[in-house]
Amino acid sequence: MIIIKIMGGLGNQMFQYALGRHLALKNDTNLILDLQWFNNNLNREYELNIFNIQAKIGDSGDLSNILYPLLYNLKNKKFNIKSFLGNSCDKNIIRYYKECGIQFQPEILTLGDNICLDGYWQSEKYFKDIEHMALR
Repeated sequence: MIIIKIMGGLGNQMFQYALGRHLALKNDTNLILDLQWFNNNLNREYELNIFNIQAKIGDSGDLSNILYPLLYNLKNKKFNIKSFLGNSCDKNIIRYYKECGIQFQPEILTLGDNICLDGYWQSEKYFKDIEHMALR
């Protein structure tokens, strides 16, 4: 499964969904939307429900296996997940990746299944490959 943390206004939510959808299609897996951010940000609302999107709203069961990082790599300013997981083959663990700045991070598009993405992902490069499938 691909879990994407949804946050911000409608424009931000659309970027987040588009990346999640791209990775779900690429990995032939389900897309889960994590809406927990809205619990603490009452001045914003989840707005993707105005579209015919293909994703499930995450519940506690979907979100319970996310492995949040304990190590922070200051050199490259991103979470160092691979060193934390080591050679883990546990398919129930969902690896967590956080966006590092606003620049396009092409390595995100190489990730496989069972991931959680946290960021705004504001580049069309994250979903350019699937633009012909918009909102299917």
